[in-house]
Amino acid sequence: MRKYADKYNNISIGCSQANHGTQVFNALSADKPYNLRTSYCGASAGMYIFLPGGEVFSCWESIGKEYGKIGTYSADGMVIDPAVSAEWFGRNAAKIPEGLDCKYCLVCARGCAQYALYNKTLYKPLCDDF
Repeated sequence: MRKYADKYNNISIGCSQANHGTQVFNALSADKPYNLRTSYCGASAGMYIFLPGGEVFSCWESIGKEYGKIGTYSADGMVIDPAVSAEWFGRNAAKIPEGLDCKYCLVCARGCAQYALYNKTLYKPLCDDF
């Protein structure tokens, strides 16, 4: 898959949040740089998940939840809801005022948007396992 995606600069393959532990370990033990981030995962960074039934989501955890659907697609094309997609894709560490002074802000990137949404808003930090 990577050989097909590498020629494009707008496609990423991988799961960024799954690599936190490895990145921290390498930074501490192998003197490798740690990549700071403003978005926790692809849900806030422009990821599109296409379901077989024609629905489009940006978050794996929100699949099947109406508030997580950012659009639809069919043979006629794709229709993205600008307001809903702006909410999901607009979430980043700088737009969550609570705890901006946290020294780990660019490590956790304010945590998972979906789990923050369980507390009524995407724009709250969720520091759970950090």
